[in-house]
Amino acid sequence: MEKIQRHFQKEDLYRNFRRNMLGHCVDSKYYQRNDMEDDICEVHNAFDMGFICALEKIQYESDLIIKSLYRKEIDITACLSLINNLIIERLAIAFGDNINPQRSLELKLYIQENKLRISDDL
Repeated sequence: MEKIQRHFQKEDLYRNFRRNMLGHCVDSKYYQRNDMEDDICEVHNAFDMGFICALEKIQYESDLIIKSLYRKEIDITACLSLINNLIIERLAIAFGDNINPQRSLELKLYIQENKLRISDDL
């Protein structure tokens, strides 16, 4: 049986996700920020806006793939594969694999070291 989450629990999960992804992975001082205070502050373009826009772009592109599924242009296996490849491609771009492989490797190692923090929202 699926556990019902209350609205405030969902907000806490989002705040935890936002803090982990936008704060800790960049600078620990942002990880320590106060969510209640942060929610009334001016939007921080480098974190909130950039991250949300990147997620919106991925959502838009995955919606196009899903529409192809609904139009029966692709099957479910192809749909899932395309969405997975989309995310893999965006991660490679974000890591900068083709621009600075050494920096990309350092980023990947840092992310691996923080895997528990990243996955604690699951």
